[in-house]
Amino acid sequence: MEEKLNEMLLKDEKVLWTGRPAPFKLMDLPSRRIILASWMISGGALVISLGLLIPFYIRTQRSFADTAVLVVLLAFLPLLVSLRPILDRRNLLKSTLYAVTNLRAVALIQDDAIYIPLSPKPETAVEAEPGGRGTLYLGAAAGIPPRRLLYTAVMGVRVEGTANPCVPGLLFFHVPDPEAAAKALS
Repeated sequence: MEEKLNEMLLKDEKVLWTGRPAPFKLMDLPSRRIILASWMISGGALVISLGLLIPFYIRTQRSFADTAVLVVLLAFLPLLVSLRPILDRRNLLKSTLYAVTNLRAVALIQDDAIYIPLSPKPETAVEAEPGGRGTLYLGAAAGIPPRRLLYTAVMGVRVEGTANPCVPGLLFFHVPDPEAAAKALS
């Protein structure tokens, strides 16, 4: 990740701070109720799907392959919704590097870079957590609701319909000493 960061530096750009998310548990997040609700809804959708399809399978004597395809199709969307927080957590912990340079704040997530220019200086906010960890909110991310925390940490605050790596809001999620990152912005 550090190599990728060094490759993307602009002329006269210097790294002032780097950090990575510290380990965290999904159930310690403010959005844990939403995560649990999505898991329950997905489980319910799967149970209902199977409850409807198994009698249909028995009654119509359809092939097992046809019924399996229907079950997979019905369970696919709820499964994606359920797995999203788990995959976001994994991406943050395994393949994320945050950096503050003299020109921009950068998040490298799975070799994809998203960034905020530091001119003009973006609005910042720090949410401290026990143990010296916390989240640094930059630009438009300062106003995001807690339920969007993981998604925004992975994707940044996006403008609909664009794939621009320069985003209006970014957050450095669950980093050790977020005050140091905020100080590097000054």
